[in-house]
Amino acid sequence: MDLTNKTVVFLGDSITAGSSATSDEKVFHNVLKLETNIKKVVNLGAGGTRIARQKTPSEEEIYDDDFNLRYDRTGKCGDVIFIFGGTNDFGHGDAPIGSSQDDDVYTFCGALNVLLEKAVKDYGKENVILITPLHRLGENNLKGEGKKPADGEPLSVYVEAEKAVAKKRGVKIIDLWEEKRLNPNDEANACLFADGLHPNDDGHKLLAEILKEKIRRL
Repeated sequence: MDLTNKTVVFLGDSITAGSSATSDEKVFHNVLKLETNIKKVVNLGAGGTRIARQKTPSEEEIYDDDFNLRYDRTGKCGDVIFIFGGTNDFGHGDAPIGSSQDDDVYTFCGALNVLLEKAVKDYGKENVILITPLHRLGENNLKGEGKKPADGEPLSVYVEAEKAVAKKRGVKIIDLWEEKRLNPNDEANACLFADGLHPNDDGHKLLAEILKEKIRRL
């Protein structure tokens, strides 16, 4: 896939927003911009946000500004869109996973189906790319980050759900879950993360390199 001279949209959470990078220039998509001749990056990242809508309001109001709500406010604003989320649905969301057939925004799969349907309509199937979550510390904790009212699923189940919905919608997917170079559970790679979740400057740089490799093969 060639991104030269294209306006590229990144819809995501705090990693996309640039949390733990020391400057905007060091966030993965801005590093990628320089290395792939992207004309413009549109950063639609918002910390703490989830793909699924919540029935119980969050402690932080911004967390409830889910991916569909934000997409609806912007509509199409580029040539290509990358959707990079799911780790917060695991971490502190209360929505059930659902199934790949769902169209209910109050389930993870349903909200993702709704989002991808809109994105495909606006951008075309060939220009919508779903990015799976990275590995993180505590990824097997059934209570996510510890505040879920009931046991949920490990992060790996959210990753598999994303793959299933992407397949159903026929959109491209970049699987970061398979990427061993960016896994804070590996002691050798822990130095690439600020807190076991958010990449630091070196982590963002490596993430850009990995995405560049994978985008070339799309």
